[in-house]
Amino acid sequence: MKAKKRGEKPPHLSLLCHFVQGFLRNLKKLKKKRRLIKKALLFGIKKTPYSKVLLSQFILATFLTSNVFGDSNNFQNQPKGTAENQISIQSIKAEEFPFEIKKPLVKSALSQDYVYYHQAIDLATDYGESITPIGPGKVEEVGYDPYGKGEIVIVDHGSNIRSLYAHLGKIDVEKGEEVKDDTVLGVVGLTGHTTGSHLHLEIYEGQEMLDPKDFVPKEEYSVKL
Repeated sequence: MKAKKRGEKPPHLSLLCHFVQGFLRNLKKLKKKRRLIKKALLFGIKKTPYSKVLLSQFILATFLTSNVFGDSNNFQNQPKGTAENQISIQSIKAEEFPFEIKKPLVKSALSQDYVYYHQAIDLATDYGESITPIGPGKVEEVGYDPYGKGEIVIVDHGSNIRSLYAHLGKIDVEKGEEVKDDTVLGVVGLTGHTTGSHLHLEIYEGQEMLDPKDFVPKEEYSVKL
């Protein structure tokens, strides 16, 4: 057996060191590439016409829905009648809503619907489009959500109703500020996990997430591609 020299690392430790060093080098390269890709995407979206951005979002959303979430086995464990019960409950709540819902965007198109894994709606629109609240209230929270929503604003409308606006590029209100339905909360951006400029809108009654389409005027998301 060959004697091991003093200071010589065992073969398995030497291989491990080479692996760790190579991994760290590749990680640095990957971070640099991600920064370059993000800058390129941002530049491209700013220069791309509105209709083409909407079309690309629609195609991407369709692909993800059919390939990632399209397995019918995902729905086998859901109780029968869940969807019907949810619709009937939300139609009652829509009739009893404490204020008239306003459009948060001047123009937009529905790019992602409300489903069990995405309890919100995504409204595709131009980068930098102004966002207003769905109704008067008080800003409950502003800041950055590290789990994919990016820059967010949460408005408390009273009567146990709150709304959340995500992926903002800039926030123009502060926590505790009273807002009206025409107050600009911020502008549409690309913060968080997003493939294109859009507003992610959530509506809560207490801890329950509601389908915003039952409350936001339909013309808000009826723009054709």
